[in-house]
Amino acid sequence: MQKIPNLMVSRRVWVILLMSLCMMTGCIRGNSAFRSVQETIIATPGTLPLAPNAEKATSVHATSALAKVRQKVSYQVFVPTSLPMKLKPEQPIIGELNTPGIRIQFRDSMGQNALLVLNGPAGCCLDSDSSKIGRAVKLANGNTAHLLEYIEPQYGGPILWWVQEGTYIALSSSQLSIDNLIQIASSMSKDADLQ
Repeated sequence: MQKIPNLMVSRRVWVILLMSLCMMTGCIRGNSAFRSVQETIIATPGTLPLAPNAEKATSVHATSALAKVRQKVSYQVFVPTSLPMKLKPEQPIIGELNTPGIRIQFRDSMGQNALLVLNGPAGCCLDSDSSKIGRAVKLANGNTAHLLEYIEPQYGGPILWWVQEGTYIALSSSQLSIDNLIQIASSMSKDADLQ
């Protein structure tokens, strides 16, 4: 994976990116302070704290209660209908104030995190930035997604995000290829159950 040294972006974009990564991993803020645009923000794996109410987040059985989760939120909840390998979904987690949205983690046969799917209301997370950061990618279903491809695996890997029918959706994986993420994104359904 190629690295981009000293990527210059606005402070607002860094804040939105870090908030989105935190939503996907369940933290609310890093231990390092935000620095000026010219400095590099460095985070150490394992130092990002969990949201204070993470233990109170609502979890439900992955295969039978997605309908219940869908009833609790005001936006559509999308799940993949096609995966490049056999992945097992974990229980959907409904976040609270500091971690809004629904996180669904998929694990591989070894029990390792292989794919993270985040659903939230349109306008949240990376969608809240008017510059729509990330390389534009046209999905087979007609949606335009945004790809943040230079995120190291220890921080969750590349993020592919877009808005579909009023829902912010983000996929992240440290194991799957970008082509796999694009294929999964094109298969997202608001009616399907977790497989």
